[in-house]
Amino acid sequence: MTTGVTAGTLDALAASAQFYLRTGNSPAGVWRYVASALLGPAARSGGNGTVVIGLPMHYGIALGWTLVFFVAASRWRQLRGNPWVIGALYGVFVWAMMRRVLVPLTGIGPRGAFYAVQAATEALILVVCIGMPIAIGARRVFAR
Repeated sequence: MTTGVTAGTLDALAASAQFYLRTGNSPAGVWRYVASALLGPAARSGGNGTVVIGLPMHYGIALGWTLVFFVAASRWRQLRGNPWVIGALYGVFVWAMMRRVLVPLTGIGPRGAFYAVQAATEALILVVCIGMPIAIGARRVFAR
């Protein structure tokens, strides 16, 4: 649980900072976007209640990715290897799954045009904030 909360917090901070730096708007927009997966596109213009829904959803997603990795690592010892390499690979995997599978399945709507720099930034955030903390956490847990 600690690993998932740590990864979720790191990712939340990075997503908030990236959103603010890119748009100049409050990071609440990130959590409204997340909430729109459940509430529909109208959530993007919602109030603080929408933010209160989106942030826990984000943590649920982070905990889900943590659970997926821990289950896989319990079956495949190779995932307990070098956490920097495994974490980088897992972060890219999470990015691809979120961008190409999960977000489109939610009906959030199109994300707009593909921009390589933005995609690379998103992937790097997931490598550093999701993949590596999860791989490091799993290695520690399975070393016991």
